Amino acid sequence: MTRRRKRTLAAGLAVLLLLLTGCQGQPTLNRRLLIRGIGVDLLEDESCRVTIHALDASDAEEDRVELFTSEGETVLDALNNVTAQTGKTPLYSQNLLVLFGRRCVEQGLDGVLDFFVRYSETRPTVPVFLSDTTAEEILRVEKGEGYVLTQDLAALSQSGNLNAKAVCVRVLDLINQRAAGGSAYLPILQAGEGEVRHCGTAVLRNGVLAGELNAEQTRGLLFLTKQITWGTEVLDAGETGGAGRVTVTFFRSGCEIEPAFSEGTPSFRIRVGYAANLSSADGGGKPLGEEYYGLFERALERKLQRQVEDVLQTCLQELQCDVFRFGRRLQQADPEAWRAIEEDWPEQMAQAACTVEAEVEIRRVGQELTPDIGR
Repeated sequence: MTRRRKRTLAAGLAVLLLLLTGCQGQPTLNRRLLIRGIGVDLLEDESCRVTIHALDASDAEEDRVELFTSEGETVLDALNNVTAQTGKTPLYSQNLLVLFGRRCVEQGLDGVLDFFVRYSETRPTVPVFLSDTTAEEILRVEKGEGYVLTQDLAALSQSGNLNAKAVCVRVLDLINQRAAGGSAYLPILQAGEGEVRHCGTAVLRNGVLAGELNAEQTRGLLFLTKQITWGTEVLDAGETGGAGRVTVTFFRSGCEIEPAFSEGTPSFRIRVGYAANLSSADGGGKPLGEEYYGLFERALERKLQRQVEDVLQTCLQELQCDVFRFGRRLQQADPEAWRAIEEDWPEQMAQAACTVEAEVEIRRVGQELTPDIGR
């Protein structure tokens, strides 16, 4: 072997030894605490309490969670202090959700949110929720012989795809929502007996709780932000011309927003609508002629228009929060005009004129029991 080859081989062995040394410095999997959910509560002295759902590795047959609580001066400090109870290093790559207690948004979310955005081991794509009380109360809900499963809580982030009454927000969305004068929002969870459910949407101004939206207002928000996938709408019997209560299932929606400036004042023309199937009419099996469908469509259009106008007034005028990213639209449409009002956007949005047009089309009527069937 030549001297040059010997030097090359020695250098390669040295690099290999360094790599092996690095691997030995990492804790093995059985020495890691596999975190599945993280709840954060802000205490009176501005310190943090974290509540952790961790995978119960002792039960290989069923999905079960262990629960730990710990306190510290910051979120990371509190998470790290859980090692005093477990002797294990936290592993964040398996985390499924982040849950904040109500006091976090009452005092300002930015301080406790930063860790989940900045820390290299966290996953900013996980869903985030707000508890209507404390994060610990939600994560302590018992179901069966253990705590409610973390994956079941995380699945609530997708419930809006089924009912069009709940928003889905990830950690990184809380940052992106605030671009160009925008305001962040997140879903609120409520603990019950053996269950956890949605109970509205929290609207934040500069990271601080400004107000809440109910289910109907949340639906209006979803229409305006193009997040509607599927859902149902019900017309009262008084609006259906004798067909009883009518339920439609909408399967496709759309929203067009045209921003404009008139003498420096912003305005928005909004066109929103959906296509729907007629799913039920409880008026005693009465056959429905063609005239009924136009009646239903007009009633649904009025209801949709009211929903959208209600959430616009609540957010823009009362809360002065741009959860619809209207500021971003103005910035793209006319950057120079936007720069002139950017500093005063909260006041400007309250003065903005919004014109709403709604259109509903019933595409298919489903099945009807008529005297002709069976002949």
